[in-house]
Amino acid sequence: KWLYLQLTEWMKPGALRQGPSVWDGDDWELFFAPTRGGVYRQLCVGPDGRVFEQACKTEQTAWTSGAVVVSERGEKDRWVVKLALPLEKLAPGAAEGKVYANFYRNSPGNSDMLAWQPTFGTGFHDTGRLAEVRLGK
Repeated sequence: KWLYLQLTEWMKPGALRQGPSVWDGDDWELFFAPTRGGVYRQLCVGPDGRVFEQACKTEQTAWTSGAVVVSERGEKDRWVVKLALPLEKLAPGAAEGKVYANFYRNSPGNSDMLAWQPTFGTGFHDTGRLAEVRLGK
């Protein structure tokens, strides 16, 4: 019923930047979809645990993920984000065992596009290469 993720950046947490909105500073960006290249959902998490969520390529852009998010910056050498995501809200079909996804680490001024699955494209919103995630029961 849930997808649990832990995202770790090995760095000095004091160097993290938080902007006025989640994506203006350092963040993790997660993308979920029922198929590649179509409708998808985006979840961004900032260092303070603030979350931005939206549906893309659809008329209804409002999306409530139901995510439980913890952002930990207490260690001197890493930033850890822990997420519990209800499968029924990620993407149609996720609860049945399959979802397409990608996870990105963004930092202002950094030209590297750090991704779990490289897009070889122009940005994070290139969803044609999302990785297929099979969920066990």
